[in-house]
Amino acid sequence: LVVGAGTGQTPSRFLQHDVEDLHGVDVEAEVFALIREHFDPAWLSDPRVRAIHADGRSHLLHDAERYDVISLELGQAFRPGVAPFYTREFYARARRRLRADGLLVQFVPLPFLTPGLFRSVVASFVEVFPRSLLWYNTSELLLVGVEGDAPLGRDLRRRLAEPRLREDLAHRFWGGPGMEQHRPEVFLAGLLAGPAELAALARAARPLRDHDLRLEWETG
Repeated sequence: LVVGAGTGQTPSRFLQHDVEDLHGVDVEAEVFALIREHFDPAWLSDPRVRAIHADGRSHLLHDAERYDVISLELGQAFRPGVAPFYTREFYARARRRLRADGLLVQFVPLPFLTPGLFRSVVASFVEVFPRSLLWYNTSELLLVGVEGDAPLGRDLRRRLAEPRLREDLAHRFWGGPGMEQHRPEVFLAGLLAGPAELAALARAARPLRDHDLRLEWETG
C-alpha cells in the first residue's frame, strides 16, 4: 500500500520487484488523471495495481486488506491533512493492517522540523513500532517500523547482490561511481539509528496524538 501517489515514482519502483498487488491511495480526486497527463503513467496500467481515491486514514480504518508494506508518502507536514498521519493513534491503526513481519515506512521531512518536534515524531512512531530503523535520504529521513520478530536487515548483503535490486539502486546522491547505492558500504552508511538509539532519542519527548495540533502549528 502506498498512501500518497504523488507523481507515481514510489509505486512504480515497487513494481520493479516481486509485488503481487499494489494499492495506491490518494485523497486528491484528480491526481491519477494528472499522472496520466504529465508523468509516466505506465504503472497505472499494470494489472497488479489498484488506484484508489480515498483518504488514507479512512482507508486503513475501514478496508479489510492486510499488507506486507505500507509506505506513507504524504510530503511536507505543513500541507493540509498531512499532520494526522504522524500521530500515535494513526500508527496503531496502520499496524493492525500489517501482516506478520510487515513493514511501515514513514517519510520524515526533516528540514521543516525543530529538534523538539523531530523527537516527538520519533516518539510517536517508536511507541507503536519499538523495533524501528531510521534511514538518511539526503535532506529527508525514513522511519521503518517492523511488525513481528523478523531480524532487522536480514540477508541485506545478499539482497543487494540481486541483479534487479542492483539496477534499481544504481544511482548516487553524491560523489562518483564508487558512491552508488547498490554498494553495501554506501547503502548502510544511510542507516542512522536502530531501536536502542531511537528509544534514547524519543525519551522524554511528548508523542503526537490525534488531538495534538503541534505538528500543524509549528510547521505551518
